[in-house]
Amino acid sequence: GAPIELPKIPNPTTDDINKYHSIFKSKLTELFESEKHKYLKNPEQTMLNIE
Repeated sequence: GAPIELPKIPNPTTDDINKYHSIFKSKLTELFESEKHKYLKNPEQTMLNIE
């Protein structure tokens, strides 16, 4: 997938970390959903669950 642009934050707050972690999880899920049909026999039945 495309790189995620992240600012350099010398002392990130918990909110900063949570914000960019959420973006990362979203982009990773998008990548998985767009590519899973190439590698799985039943891609419609497979979901990525990131906690």
